[in-house]
Amino acid sequence: MIKIEVMFFDLDGTLVDSLDDIGASVNHTLTTLGYSALPKEKLRRFVGDGMQTLLVRALSEFEKPDNDRLMTAVSIYRAHHDEHCLDFVRTYDGVLDVLTHFNHCRKFVISNKAEVFTRKIIHGLGLSRYFEEVYGGDSFANKKPHPQAIQAILEKTGVHPDRAMIIGDGPQDIEAGRRARIYTCAVRYGFHTVAPEGADFYIDQIIQIKELVV
Repeated sequence: MIKIEVMFFDLDGTLVDSLDDIGASVNHTLTTLGYSALPKEKLRRFVGDGMQTLLVRALSEFEKPDNDRLMTAVSIYRAHHDEHCLDFVRTYDGVLDVLTHFNHCRKFVISNKAEVFTRKIIHGLGLSRYFEEVYGGDSFANKKPHPQAIQAILEKTGVHPDRAMIIGDGPQDIEAGRRARIYTCAVRYGFHTVAPEGADFYIDQIIQIKELVV
């Protein structure tokens, strides 16, 4: 087992299953613009790199969007998701147990989702008390896989990289952790059908993190 002082958690596909709400907002955007809705299993592959990239991928199923079309889509998505991002979202089994168990660790959320939605979900699910701070994809100049958020937090907390770990379901999470030289733990239950390569640890349920970290 390894000694960890700071834990970084991804949000979508790691702490919470938010795919139904994301899918509803994407499909509302598509149908409003005159396109067909896409199946959830296809949308699953589009999540992880932030709202704008998500919408580019969805729109590109029909045609390559120009900037005006994309900005219109972003506006539609934002308005819908602001009202509906808490409709069906739920924490994965074991999340509350893990967050309580690691009460002695400093914990942060680093998501590529817009900060306003990241905070709204964390607050709406009653998770705010577990985290020192919550960051979204627009909280820093660079999203994951860039290590900027991790590095900034480590510098602020004064914690050495070998006392930190990131837990996530996407390659963005693992790459960000590797570039920041911290421990990485990939979860296999998230949105990605294939677990990201190169992680230090792999778990099938988040509760298993208790077997790795003290």
